[in-house]
Parts: sequence; C-alpha cells; structure tokens
Amino acid sequence: MESELRRWLTYVVIFLCFTAHAQDRYMVFFNDKEGSPFTVNQPLDFLSQESIDRRAHHGVEITATDLPVNPDYISQVKAIGAETYYASRWMNGLMIQADAAQVDQVEGLPIVQSVEWIGPGAPLTGGRVANTSKYEDLEDEETAVQNNLIGTTEMFQEGWRGEGVTIAILDAGFPGVNTMEGFTGLRDQQGITETWNYVGNEQGVYISNTHGTYVLSILAAEIAGTFQGIATESKFLLYLTEDVGSEHRVEEYNFLFATERADSAGADIITASLGYTDFDSPSPSYSTSDLDGNTGIVTKAANWAAERGILFVTSAGNSGGNSWQKVTMPGDCIDCLAVGSVTAQGLRSNFSSLGPTEDGRIKPDVMAMGSGVKLLNSQNQVVTKNGTSLSAPQIAGLASGLWERYPELTSTELLNAIRMSSDRAFSPDNFYGYGIPHYYGVVNYLETNNQVEDIRIFPNPVDEAKLYFKVKDPFEINSINYSLVNMNGQEVSKGGINFSWANFEKVLDIGGLNNGLYILRVQYGDVLLTRRIVVR
Repeated sequence: MESELRRWLTYVVIFLCFTAHAQDRYMVFFNDKEGSPFTVNQPLDFLSQESIDRRAHHGVEITATDLPVNPDYISQVKAIGAETYYASRWMNGLMIQADAAQVDQVEGLPIVQSVEWIGPGAPLTGGRVANTSKYEDLEDEETAVQNNLIGTTEMFQEGWRGEGVTIAILDAGFPGVNTMEGFTGLRDQQGITETWNYVGNEQGVYISNTHGTYVLSILAAEIAGTFQGIATESKFLLYLTEDVGSEHRVEEYNFLFATERADSAGADIITASLGYTDFDSPSPSYSTSDLDGNTGIVTKAANWAAERGILFVTSAGNSGGNSWQKVTMPGDCIDCLAVGSVTAQGLRSNFSSLGPTEDGRIKPDVMAMGSGVKLLNSQNQVVTKNGTSLSAPQIAGLASGLWERYPELTSTELLNAIRMSSDRAFSPDNFYGYGIPHYYGVVNYLETNNQVEDIRIFPNPVDEAKLYFKVKDPFEINSINYSLVNMNGQEVSKGGINFSWANFEKVLDIGGLNNGLYILRVQYGDVLLTRRIVVR
C-alpha cells in the first residue's frame, strides 16, 4: 500500500512539474502605443508604397491604429522569457508562447491590458499533420461551367485578366503550386510575390492541406485546352493560416496577422475560404448570436481590411444543411462579399449557408458556382469539388478583371456594383443574397447609357424582323408586358420580358408579320406606353 502511494505521489509530482513548464499560446494586449518610434507621418517605416497608394486612392487616412506595436513593449515581454511571435497593429497585441509562471509575470507588467489564452502548446515549427475532414468535399455532381455562369469567360477573352491587381489568399496550404504544370505560367511571370506560413512560423507554404491549391487553381492555373483560371495576370500573396490538425482561437489570430500583412504588402483583394464557428475545448465556441459583424476575430479582421480599401471576399460557409445553418465567420463581415454556392443551373446548393446576420443584414451577399466546380488538385489533375470555398475565389477573380478595366473605382464602388448588378438585386433574400453577378452585368451597371427614356424601343421602322427593348435602369424596370396589334385591331403578338443588368437589352423576333403599321403597347408598373411601329 505504501509503495503504491509513493508511486502515485511520484506521478503527481511529475505531472505538476510538466504542467508548470508547459507552454501554451497567448495574446498579450497592450494599453497604448505611447513612446513608439513609428509615426503616421512616416508610413514607409511600416507600410509598403503600394499600401500607401491604395489608401490614398480610396481616401483612407493612416491613423494610430495602423502603427505597429511599440517595440519596447515587445522587448519587455521577451525579457521575462516568453517566446514572442506575431504582433497585431490593429489590436495592439502580441502572440506569445509561455508557461503559466511567465504569463503571470507578463500580466503584471504595467504596459499590459490583458492576456488571452488562444491555443495549446504546440511549437511553431512545421505545423501539424494535414486532416481534410473539416472541409466540405461532397460527391462529384456535374461538369463545371463556373466561368460561364458569372461571365469571366467573356471577361478573359476581352483581355481583362487581373493585371495590376494583387490578391492575397488565406488558406490551409498550397502543396504542388511550386512544381505543378498548371502553375508554370504563374511561376514564370513571378506571379507569387510573397508567402508566409503562420502555423509553422516559416516561409514555406507548399505543404499541408491541398485546399489552398484548389482555390489558387481557380484563379491562376492554366493548362492549354483543358483548364483556364480567371485572374492569370494578377499577383498573389499566399498565407498559410489554418492548422488543420486542431481548431483553436490561435487560427483566428493567424488570420488577423495575415490580413494585416496583406494590407501592409499592398493587397487589393483578399479571398479567404475559411470559416469559424466551433473550437476544440477549452477554446470557447461561437453561437449564431455572435454573427453581428463585430464579434469574431476574423470578422473584425475583414472589417478592418475593408476600411483600408481592400475588397474582402470570403466563403459564406457550408452549414446550410446542418444545425448551424447560417454563414460562418467572417461571412458576417459588414463591407465584404460573403459568397454562397449554386449549381450549374443557378439553384442554391443545399449546403450553402444562409442569412440573415444577427443584426438583420442580408447574407450571403452574392452567389457563384460551388457544386461541381472544376479545379486542379495537387497532382495537376482536373477534378470537380464542391463547397462555398470554391465559389468565393471565382468572385475574387471577377473583381480582379473588373478592377483592371475600371482602376478608378474604389473598393466600395466595386463591391456595390457587383452586389447591385446581380440577378436578384431587385429582391434580395437570405438564401441567394443579391444573386449571381455577371461580368456584363457589372459593366452595364457601371457604364450607364445616355438614353433619356426609361425604355428605348428600336429600330422603327423595323427592317430585319427584330424589335429591341432597352431599359435605362433594370433596377427600376425589371419586367414589362407587351402587346402588338395590327390595324384591324387583331393582337398578333404578346408576352412578358424580364431585364437584368447582365441583359438589359432584349430582342423580340417579329418575323412572319406582314409589312405595315402596328400599335405596340408596353406596360410596366403604372405606366402604359403606346408606340406606332412600322414593319417593312
């Protein structure tokens, strides 16, 4: 009995000794930025020229929030013996790895406001073993037509391929991107300008989960005659933020650090196909009541990026068929595009997450094809996969081509044009958001025509048996009913026509009618138009 007690006490001592020296990860938040060597008057000390130029273009001031953490504060934490890693300008915080005794000392520093536990003690060297189970990966459904659905095929053919636009991707790994044939063009033109692995604290990102490879292939891969990415002339920043071996708040902070780095590096667009709701114990999980646009760490990061002129695009989430149902964070962000999923026929995928947000905003914002999306896997094979993770980069690619064509636009103007030109913008809901955008829809929305009339009917006389209807603003006139009557009072044609920004000019084939004079009546809302039409 005595020997068993002694053995038990020995185990307890060993456990307590191990626990006392166990190192977990924490965020340290500081009281202020006083005494910092950085000033808003010398932004090149902490921002790239591209980042400064982007702010200037969007009319965004550089403020104290943009200033880095005071280096002296970091030194004081480091002097205690804690390992110091990434700092957040926007949250005035520092990620550390420390044991309990060191944390107590850090909390006692007068410069420290608070310390938050964010993850268990895993050394920031090399990350974890990949686990693909957390990503939506349904059975293949159909051949993808994703580029046709949103008009990026036409955009690409017109020569708008994202040149001059920098896209940052936050994901779980990009294996094969540095060797695959499909990315040869991207590598040859030095299209990847920066990489960083926030899980492993190293530059290498061509490891771990293939999810990021999928996303990048949709944007930038090319195989002649087989596969075509959307934004092949954009520049890319690749950041590995997701530790697929576990789920803790540290990954949200990795997301924040990467977002800030993308901002300082001059990114124009950030696309992130990551979503957060539940975490491994003891990290606290979210509830749907937290979807208020200002609670989740990743949501805050997206909002801050948007405030600095970055177009933030994120997947809406694949929770539409489970108990959560709603968008996942950061999909509840305020001035960003949360992208849901539709099939090739434009019908909502059953897994696509729903809205509204807790504060009543419509989500998702827009939709793109997420069922049966064509992409490249890490073996350079063209395969089809499913999920809103794959619809989001399509919208980012569409935005890159539009920004190349209209570089004068601010991110807010581009975001609104994509939203308001989508095919359900007339009656948005929390299943489809504002609908499916289309390249020509956005172009038409931006290039409002010079016609004075609400609806133009031409030509008159009709020489080639085709009568055109063109509305000035399909948001105001999205449908009409028409009736064509001959001079004997007989109705020879009637019907309805629907308009959208993608197609605000429709043609009526009147072939087979005898030459002569006809009366055309057009009804929309309370308005009744009557026109004399000559067919010859």
